[in-house]
Amino acid sequence: MLLPDTNHHQAAKLCERLREKVESYNFFYNGNKINTTITFGVAQYNERIGVNSTIKNADLSMYRGKHSGRNCVICAH
Repeated sequence: MLLPDTNHHQAAKLCERLREKVESYNFFYNGNKINTTITFGVAQYNERIGVNSTIKNADLSMYRGKHSGRNCVICAH
């Protein structure tokens, strides 16, 4: 997700709200409730490192979150 004119604190706050919504939503399939969570990796674009490195940092942050137990928001620094 790209969020123009948004710093990493604002992006993390938005992702946390989305994470909470997904976690609390009641998904049903064939009459069965499915518990769903989401993990976000957040990285702020920096011209010095470029787009590809920024995306890689977000991806690495997401995987750090998944390895830390999932259902969280992790920011790259």
